[in-house]
Amino acid sequence: AAAVRSLSAATGSVELHGMRYLYAVRRNGSEALVLLRTAHSQASDWKPFLVGLGIAGAVGAALAALVAFVLARAVARPVSRVAVASRRLAAGEDPGELRVEGAGEVATLAAAFNHLSAELSRAQDAERAFLLSVSHELKTPLTAIRGHAEALTDGVLGEREAGAVIEREAGRLERLIRDLLDLARLRRRSFSAHSETVDLGEAARETVARYQPQSRRFGVSLSAVIGPEALADGDADRVLQAVSNLVEN
Repeated sequence: AAAVRSLSAATGSVELHGMRYLYAVRRNGSEALVLLRTAHSQASDWKPFLVGLGIAGAVGAALAALVAFVLARAVARPVSRVAVASRRLAAGEDPGELRVEGAGEVATLAAAFNHLSAELSRAQDAERAFLLSVSHELKTPLTAIRGHAEALTDGVLGEREAGAVIEREAGRLERLIRDLLDLARLRRRSFSAHSETVDLGEAARETVARYQPQSRRFGVSLSAVIGPEALADGDADRVLQAVSNLVEN
C-alpha cells in the first residue's frame, strides 16, 4: 500500500492464497484505481485473435483457390482449342477460324494460328493449281509426240514431217522440265515468260500440225487461216500452249 501511495501508476504481479494475479494501479488524487486479474486468463486473450486469424486465412485460401481455378480455365480452354485445331490441321482437315479471346498471350496464340491456317490453305490451293497447270503443260507436247509417232507408224505422215514435229515438241518438253527444276529449286509456283516478237501465224500452223493426227481419228478437218503480219509480243512457247489448249478443248 505504501508503494502504491508513492507512485502515480504501477503494474506487476502478486501471489495471493497460492494463485498468481496481475495487477495495474493508477492513482487519482487521494484515491487509487486497482485492476486485478488471474495470470492464467492472460493466455485466453489471444484465442479470439487466433480464431479470427484462422477463419480469415481459410476464407483467403478458398478465394485464392477459386480465382486460380477461374484463371486456369480461362487460359487452358483457348489453349486446348488451339491444340485440337492443330491436330485437325495436321490431319488435313479444315479446323475453321478460332475465336481470338482471353489474355493477351492466349489471344495472340489464337490469332497466330488463324494466320498460319489461312496461309497454309492458300499455299495448298496454289500448289493444287500449279500441279494442274504442270500436268497440262506436260500433257500437250507428249500428246503431240505420241500422235505423230502413231501417224508415222501408220504411214499417214512422212518421216521428215513427223520427225520435225517430234523433235520440236521434244525440245519444248525439255524446256518445261528445266522450268520445273528451276521452280523446285526456287520454291516458286509460276512459270517464267520470255517476251519476244511472236508470229501468231506460225503458232497457228504448229498447233494444226500438233493435232492433225488426232483430228483425223475424230473425223475433224483441222486447218489454219493466217492473215499477213500476225505479230505480237509474248513468249512463243506460252502462246503455242494457250492456242493448243483451245484447240484441244
